[in-house]
Amino acid sequence: MIANTACFTKPEELFLIYRIQYGLEVIVFPDPLLDRTIRAAITDKVMPTNYIYDIDIDDIGFIYPSYLCITNLEGIEHLDKLTSLYLHDTCVTDITPLAYLTNLDLLYIFNNNISNIAAVSNLSRLVYLYAYENNIEDVSPVSGLTMLKDLLLDNNNIEDVSALSGLTNLVDLSLVGNRIVDIAPLIMNASNGGLGEGDRVDINGNILADTNQITVLRSYGVGVTY
Repeated sequence: MIANTACFTKPEELFLIYRIQYGLEVIVFPDPLLDRTIRAAITDKVMPTNYIYDIDIDDIGFIYPSYLCITNLEGIEHLDKLTSLYLHDTCVTDITPLAYLTNLDLLYIFNNNISNIAAVSNLSRLVYLYAYENNIEDVSPVSGLTMLKDLLLDNNNIEDVSALSGLTNLVDLSLVGNRIVDIAPLIMNASNGGLGEGDRVDINGNILADTNQITVLRSYGVGVTY
């Protein structure tokens, strides 16, 4: 029977015994701040060693490593039961490992230095994506995230919002402070039964080539701030 203890300080030489006897996999988090966050989230430490095993993290559904200067997300891909990840205000630039967290419905990655969000294209269950205050130019990875309700992309470097035309479940869309000149894809979204009465779109801080597009979008009942 596998021991159940919260101790992380037993002799490491027990590792091989546990690995052979129980077939457990050691999960390594090279970033010390992320490692500390994961250890704090473990409620039932299966093996009395300093190692983190796959079974230790199997039931973690939520972590909050925000406001820490985490730079390396390696290892987080093993937390495949996560539904909520608060990863804002860190030192993260590469979110590639997040592509494996396909149970996420909430992802906060705002106020980092992220430019490539390709990893989110796999996260088809996302409902809330907050990615403002980054260096994002290409938002095409969100085009298939049709469950999105809240999408906040303020203060990035976005010019083309074509990827948003099919996100017909959007309720709150914020694109403040980008480089957008054309919101025809948002009008298409509305015309397809998406954005409508009571929904919110904030495009303040952009310079539209045709401000009549705002009137058209508002005609669908959308609350547009410009």
